Amino acid sequence: MSSYKLHYFPASENSYKSALMLTLCGQRFEPIWTNFGSGITWTDEWRRNVNPIGEILGLVEDGVSLIQTALNTSAPPRIVNRILTQCLIA
Repeated sequence: MSSYKLHYFPASENSYKSALMLTLCGQRFEPIWTNFGSGITWTDEWRRNVNPIGEILGLVEDGVSLIQTALNTSAPPRIVNRILTQCLIA
């Protein structure tokens, strides 16, 4: 089973949707609160390890960053399908 880290900002709707989907699918994930106002998303480390386009939210699956995360409408359908398939199998 995949290991997830969800870098989130509490006021973000996309953070809520991603956490809700993972929870309802029974996927364990490590929630990582991110202080958006601190400018962390502008750092090279953030862009290298979490989200190369420098945005919140960041969903990392087994060390691989899933850009724009699973529930954002701009996410590739294959990401959504893979997570939902894991949900149905579990």
